[in-house]
Amino acid sequence: MLSSKNKQLLNKAIRAREDKEFTKALNIISTIQKENENDSRTIFEKAVILKRMNNYEEALREFESILFTKERNYVLLEMGNIYYSLNQYSIAMCFFEDLYSEGIYLEDKTQGNKDRVAAMYHMGDCYKRLGNYHMARNCYRKILKEETSSPVYNPEDKYFAYNKIGNAYLEEGKVSEALNNYMNSCSTCNEFMFVTLLQMAKLYLNNHDLEDAKDTLNYILSVPESMISKKSKKVTDIILNAKFLLAKVELLNIDFNNLENNEAYINATNILIELLNTKYSKMALEKLIFLNFKIGDYRKSLQYIIKYIKTKNKDYKFDKEIYNIENIILSKLDKKENNHILKEYQNYNKELVIKKIKARGNVRNIEDFFYQKKGINKDNYYGSDIYDNYYVYIPDIAILNGEPTDFVHIKTLVNSFHIIDILPSKSLNNELKRETKISLQKKKL
Repeated sequence: MLSSKNKQLLNKAIRAREDKEFTKALNIISTIQKENENDSRTIFEKAVILKRMNNYEEALREFESILFTKERNYVLLEMGNIYYSLNQYSIAMCFFEDLYSEGIYLEDKTQGNKDRVAAMYHMGDCYKRLGNYHMARNCYRKILKEETSSPVYNPEDKYFAYNKIGNAYLEEGKVSEALNNYMNSCSTCNEFMFVTLLQMAKLYLNNHDLEDAKDTLNYILSVPESMISKKSKKVTDIILNAKFLLAKVELLNIDFNNLENNEAYINATNILIELLNTKYSKMALEKLIFLNFKIGDYRKSLQYIIKYIKTKNKDYKFDKEIYNIENIILSKLDKKENNHILKEYQNYNKELVIKKIKARGNVRNIEDFFYQKKGINKDNYYGSDIYDNYYVYIPDIAILNGEPTDFVHIKTLVNSFHIIDILPSKSLNNELKRETKISLQKKKL
């Protein structure tokens, strides 16, 4: 029996564990065990901390020592979860089966029902991992029977059971059965209904059932936000996700042979523009770049490329498809008519590459390279030919066009770590490569 002081210490250890301060929590447990070495609740908490630290061997040893105490049902669940994490699903099921049996005989019917439901969830997951989808679904269906006969009604259990049955069908490739169970789950718990509707819309989209996907997404976007969830962040996430999926549906519905008064094209463009100031901005910009490029509006596509560069900022990584589009656009746009936007593009692109070179540790004056050192007239220069005419030497072997090389195209500077010198591409014959490599390796950064 713990003293009131040690009870307070145990609560403190639990709080430390919840805050992921595991070492602190274990130190508190050690203090308690100096007086109460065999207290099952303290040992259980110690085992849980060790489990959270992924020290499964020690955790199992501690759990086993209290397997036949009042903590038994909690121990069975935790030990089953450890073996599940270790991919030992058959062993895990033994513990979950025992938990189900123990739950039947508990005097506390509410706790007994919770234990049986938890056991069936986990057993179903084990069967699914083993590829036995039929047995997995049977376990989840048992939850529905337990749930309806339970003295304590919990609609969330019913929701998750239908959802897991749907997932098991989907993994087996049975789409219509999966959708039926997702629909059943929607009728059981409003709090999770819209998450499932999104899941269904994605499934419709993946199966090119664009009409059902659109109807489902439009329904989500038509209901009052208060119906979706009480949590404002969750509402925002669901609505933004639905809008982005709807944009993808509209993009697939576009008739590119008849863009005049094309509703799908107008809808897709409007939704993507609406998403530009959200967490979906990068993906929306990518769609707008490709969409405008495909319909031949190169100027607008380049405008979105400029926004894309600005949006990605320090996280910018070389995107081969967009780079190819850049080159095609720059070759097609009339330089006189589009002088302003071309200069804007060149300025943002140059600033980005300079930022990246500096961030990767190059210490020389990059401006000298861009303008003075290579004889480029700062006032008259625009475009991307600088990327086509120069390569950069990198000490570590890099990959260019799938082949190992010491000379990497300047467009891949964003992935470089140590830049020693810039070389004109016209000079890159094999002999100069060899001689330059030897001389440059002697230089210091």
